Amino acid sequence: MVEPPEEGVEPRPLVEILKGVLEKFTNYVKKTAESISKQLLAMVKSFYPQANLAPMAEGITEDCSDEQFQQYLEEMAPIAQEVAG
Repeated sequence: MVEPPEEGVEPRPLVEILKGVLEKFTNYVKKTAESISKQLLAMVKSFYPQANLAPMAEGITEDCSDEQFQQYLEEMAPIAQEVAG
């Protein structure tokens, strides 16, 4: 929300305000992605408690092609929609 300028205080330039908004939005998106990732990894761990999920932080495996990964994404879409509720 934009507050009216205080008396005796120079208003901030619009560019400065927008940079602040961008920083806050970027931080919000990052925290949301982290929260979703954490929840998903915890769900996987609940089904496979012995699984070592640490390598997932590096991304997909080298032997997984872009086409195969795309297929996995398509296969997971209905499940993701259910999880998201």
